[in-house]
Amino acid sequence: MLLALWSDRERSSSVVKELALSRVTELRERVTVLEGMCRTLEHPADSCQGDERPDCPILQQLETGKP
Repeated sequence: MLLALWSDRERSSSVVKELALSRVTELRERVTVLEGMCRTLEHPADSCQGDERPDCPILQQLETGKP
């Protein structure tokens, strides 16, 4: 979208700025969601022995939603 504005000589820089800042907001929201997903997996991964046993705290948390 921003690149399309480059060829539009009738546009104002305020339109470009508004669009850029809107995109920044969207990206920050996505980062927040991804950071939450990381936190959700970090704790059970730290608790997992990673051995040959079938019980797995990672899968247990995903199933129950609780650590």
